[in-house]
Amino acid sequence: MAAGPTVKQILQAYPGKIRLVIKNYPYRYRDFARMAAEASLAAKDQGKYWEMHDMLISRSPKLDRASRRSTAT
Repeated sequence: MAAGPTVKQILQAYPGKIRLVIKNYPYRYRDFARMAAEASLAAKDQGKYWEMHDMLISRSPKLDRASRRSTAT
């Protein structure tokens, strides 16, 4: 079970009272983990973190460059 939906509910329930801090620690033996982490940070800079997060979770383990690029555009 992914923690994403629960985290979103908590953030909505307590607006301005809590802060979410996300740290990427890509698993070094997992293909494309580092690139997926970088893609999520780039999406954050564009205000689209949760959209990218949800896409990465739903498409895992197919996270190769071509798959990420087709989804991001």
